[in-house]
Amino acid sequence: PIWYKAGDVFVPLEPEHGTTAAVIFNADGTVNGTTGVNEFTGIWTAKKPDRAGNAPFTFKIKTVSGKKASNEIAARFDRDILRLLEETRALKTEKDFIRLLGTKNEILLRFIYRADAQ
Repeated sequence: PIWYKAGDVFVPLEPEHGTTAAVIFNADGTVNGTTGVNEFTGIWTAKKPDRAGNAPFTFKIKTVSGKKASNEIAARFDRDILRLLEETRALKTEKDFIRLLGTKNEILLRFIYRADAQ
């Protein structure tokens, strides 16, 4: 599952919650994604990773489709994921995951890495 930070806890997002998320980081610095409720576009930048493998990272959402979630869990996730994407300050790639980190290198979001995603 995807995990995301909501306050002081991590919340697993399971399929039965009514939403999934995906983010595609395009080589030209643009982003296409979905929260499972809304589609969004944006821009991103990353710098060279530090010794810990954390690359300074910025993310700016440009457009959001504005759809209404089918339940409160999905609505909360929709709001939270868009907020957390913009709060991301570093990115760390691992074999199977991409971790988006906050100002203190805390994990905000963790996505399963798929090189074949289009």
